[in-house]
Amino acid sequence: MKKTKLSKRSNRLTGQGMFQIKAKAKSLGLLHFEMGDSCFNAPRKVKRACIKAIKENRTNYTDPLGLPELRQAVADRFKVEVENVAIVPANFGIFASLSVLCNKGDKIDYPVPGFPTYRAVSSYLGLKRSKKAKIHIWNSPNNPTGKILANKTNDFVIFDAAYMGMDYLKGKNVMKLGGNSILLCSFSKTHSMSGFRLGYMISTKEIIEKVGLLIETTYSCLPEFIQLAGIEALKISRYKMKELKKRRNLMFRILHGKYACDLPEGGIYFWCKCQDGDKEFDRLLKKGIVVCPGSVFGEKGYIRFCFARSIKEIEKLGELL
Repeated sequence: MKKTKLSKRSNRLTGQGMFQIKAKAKSLGLLHFEMGDSCFNAPRKVKRACIKAIKENRTNYTDPLGLPELRQAVADRFKVEVENVAIVPANFGIFASLSVLCNKGDKIDYPVPGFPTYRAVSSYLGLKRSKKAKIHIWNSPNNPTGKILANKTNDFVIFDAAYMGMDYLKGKNVMKLGGNSILLCSFSKTHSMSGFRLGYMISTKEIIEKVGLLIETTYSCLPEFIQLAGIEALKISRYKMKELKKRRNLMFRILHGKYACDLPEGGIYFWCKCQDGDKEFDRLLKKGIVVCPGSVFGEKGYIRFCFARSIKEIEKLGELL
């Protein structure tokens, strides 16, 4: 069969290493700490709202920028106008932001180690990473380090706030939104709603309008019933944080004697230093433990553990290590 000739742009697609690891590590009996996917279920009120919406046939197209009720709820929470809000799938906001702001060859700055989508989208769009950039991505609490990082620039900032409110030092993680900014939020981690693929973006009217056209061009709109569930999620703050802190402390006692690592200030990950992350990944996999090597996040001498797992799984990790 003749090989299909693909675009040059497609050769720059790298994806997310966590999903690729999960797809390969399908064997039963493995302990999975590679994905940032919570062991907790979505809040009951959120699930009930979603089911109720489906039963009421709320299954039609919505405005590409999002359901008016959800956009208004987000606007009220952040004290902005509805025209400054777009409802977007979790993760898509990064692609959308860089797509409407950047031209091929532009320079942007993003944290390293950092969420692999920054590098993946930059590669796909033909952008270059540089400290002297027109746009800076700021992620706090940080994935993968668990640190709360300060924003030290007055340039245009994309605030990736996927873990907003998931800090164990209340009040330390402070965001100051200005005119030169985009705020990206997700329900995936904060409300254990990863499968809902629901999030939102706040920015200027001009940027939001362009993002709306990109949404129309790509996936049209998000499901109505999922957006109605999002309204209920906005009413819930610091979901399962006490349980997560308990798991963080338990895993720290296990990992601290094996690796050089800090107690995470926020988020759901441990960033552990080792000689070679890829080799350590292979070594742990032979023991039945799946982690994420640091190379996925741009630093080879580390591995990442997700501690949003059951107490039983974390205790088993201690036995195997």
